[in-house]
Amino acid sequence: MEWVAEGLTLCFIGVLVLLTGILGGTTNSVARIVFRISVAMLLVMAIWTALTGAKTSNIPTKICPFVLSVVAILFLVGSVI
Repeated sequence: MEWVAEGLTLCFIGVLVLLTGILGGTTNSVARIVFRISVAMLLVMAIWTALTGAKTSNIPTKICPFVLSVVAILFLVGSVI
């Protein structure tokens, strides 16, 4: 169930950022707040997954913190540019 909850959270964050960018534009202050809050949540999830997933032998779980961190950095760069 943890995997399902994390997957739904990631889908929600992705759709939220996508719709905010498409419908509201990327230059307004609300969009930048949404992007930066999404960055914070992704980093929290990356840290949590790194702490809890380090004990497993499942390769996707071990690379998940790296992927989450890269996406967070891309969102942050996108909100600054």
